[in-house]
Amino acid sequence: MKDVRKIVYKIENLPTLPTVVSEVTRLLKDPLTSASDVSKVISEDQSLSARVLKLVNSAFYGFPERISSINHALVILGFRAVEDLVLMASVFNVFSKDSGGADFSRAEFWKHAIGCAVAAKIIGEKVRVISAEDLFVAGLLHDIGKVVLDQYMHNDFKEIVGVVKARDILMAEAEKMVLGVTHAEVGGWLAERWGLPSWLVKVIRFHHQPEAAGDSFREASAISLADILCRAKNIGSGGDNKVPSLKSRTWEEMKLPLSSLEPIMKELSQQVKRTGVFLALAREGK
Repeated sequence: MKDVRKIVYKIENLPTLPTVVSEVTRLLKDPLTSASDVSKVISEDQSLSARVLKLVNSAFYGFPERISSINHALVILGFRAVEDLVLMASVFNVFSKDSGGADFSRAEFWKHAIGCAVAAKIIGEKVRVISAEDLFVAGLLHDIGKVVLDQYMHNDFKEIVGVVKARDILMAEAEKMVLGVTHAEVGGWLAERWGLPSWLVKVIRFHHQPEAAGDSFREASAISLADILCRAKNIGSGGDNKVPSLKSRTWEEMKLPLSSLEPIMKELSQQVKRTGVFLALAREGK
């Protein structure tokens, strides 16, 4: 069994996030930070600024007038939402490269990730005690460990995909068989290395076992439910054809009536249709 954690940390080319992401995060911790302070930092990276504005002006947000500057976006959306957009745009750029493997579609992977982001946001809006914006980011990043394995341990990942096809099992089960760890753990290690918030690290690491996420149990439960809903609706693909069972404690933690599932699924279908710009950025990385 390989010590994947050591391998992940030793890979020289393992991606890092742009400095602007950590700088924006640092600024937003200071209550005296102004919109112009944040705008200046983001605008210095012209490529990133363009990606953020492309997202803000997309059909997904549906603003009636064009938002022409980062400062304008900060005023309209708020600091936290723009911080999330900066992180998302950066992740798309970091992982835009396709490994070229025929058995794992990066396009279908991103469709699933973006679908989960949308589903998680909808769930957050229903539950209310969880930030819908935070859940959107968590949904987008929950399976990021799969891309790390595909891009940096490609031969091992090909073997994993082969086991999934041969045995018709969940990818996490095949990962355990081949590597001894899952994409969730790998994703959690990457999130740690990136310095992402501890709650987000735990959600990524425990989205298949929310009860292990400690004080982030509710957020992890929301992502677990979002993942299951997207699998049930065949929104993209995480690399296998299985729909995990929803644990009773996970459902109970959401405090949602069963009658809420149908409107959530309907809203998910409607909103996913407006996510084309996210998919385009994920493919192009620019």
